[in-house]
Amino acid sequence: MAYRLHEVHPSLVHYPLTLLPISVGADLVGTLTGSDKLKEIGRLSMAAGAVSALFAGLAGLVAQEEVDLDNEEAHGMLTSHRNLNLGLMAGSALMAWQRSRSEPGPGYLAAGVGSIAGLMWSAYLGGKLVYKHGAGVERAGGVLEGESPEFRRGQTADLFRKTGRHLKVGSSHTVEHLKEGEIAPVMRERRGGSKTNGQRPSP
Repeated sequence: MAYRLHEVHPSLVHYPLTLLPISVGADLVGTLTGSDKLKEIGRLSMAAGAVSALFAGLAGLVAQEEVDLDNEEAHGMLTSHRNLNLGLMAGSALMAWQRSRSEPGPGYLAAGVGSIAGLMWSAYLGGKLVYKHGAGVERAGGVLEGESPEFRRGQTADLFRKTGRHLKVGSSHTVEHLKEGEIAPVMRERRGGSKTNGQRPSP
């Protein structure tokens, strides 16, 4: 069974979704009970979670150029999902750095709980994109097949070329949306407003 480029992102997201809550939970319980072993699990899990979040986020920037969405609600979800994930990437990297230097304090633990809430909301948006709007689902017409090559022998150069191009274009889309104030349009849409810039958004 062939594996397409846009499928890398959903294959990787389970790692930060698992490791970051484990880290915060282990640090929280370890702090309350005085368990150095649990706090060590928390420290190592945060480092691994930050690295996995980086790879999952970069894969998401690639995938955003390969899914086909045809309505404004899906575009808003896509933009919100991407921007939230970029914030979580940066936040988890900062937390991993802080955790490598010191024991988990109240501020760190509070930030960890907040990051888990953001992580769950982002995962919810990603799930809605797939199960409601068919993002990345070939049978639902949610894939730009020419932009998401299969992992096959002899196609390595094409895979790397399109990965590099999609990272560049996806980053450009991200900057454009942020400049236009498109940070979490799904929140605005829930309040009853709507806006579109006429461009194809990115996840």
